[in-house]
Amino acid sequence: MKLSSIVLGTLLVVTACKSQANETPNAEPATAPAQSPEAAPAAQDGPKATVTVDSPEVKAGASATATVTFKPAAGFKWNLEYPAKLTFGQAGGKVELGKTAFHQLKGDFKATDEKATVTIPVSAKTAGEETLTAEARFSVCNDTTCLIEKTNVEVKVTVTP
Repeated sequence: MKLSSIVLGTLLVVTACKSQANETPNAEPATAPAQSPEAAPAAQDGPKATVTVDSPEVKAGASATATVTFKPAAGFKWNLEYPAKLTFGQAGGKVELGKTAFHQLKGDFKATDEKATVTIPVSAKTAGEETLTAEARFSVCNDTTCLIEKTNVEVKVTVTP
């Protein structure tokens, strides 16, 4: 399978990075016509954003926050109108999440064109380490196209006695 076919299979190209002035701000992005593999721009290769995690160290019985930061790659900007989300699975027992789903359009993301951050509150129960796993779905745009990205995010929390 050609690399361009894989890229086209995993990324959805959308037509607009910003709504026109007369569109509603929460409108879903329109889907562009599918491109043939030969027409796929080389710029689509590789990840279009980096994801970093500031993981907390917290005492058992206390609370803390983790921060997940998304930074678009050079030539791209964060799509402020896409319904980006970060969704966690179940915690393993050492920590507890106040909520497991974070949505950009509900105000859970603090975002600009340059980056987006999500603050995750955690409560520590018992000493040890726990890795919380989430799925992130978001969109980044350049001057000609918007791409939808999907990636897994791991938040490692250390609970001290």
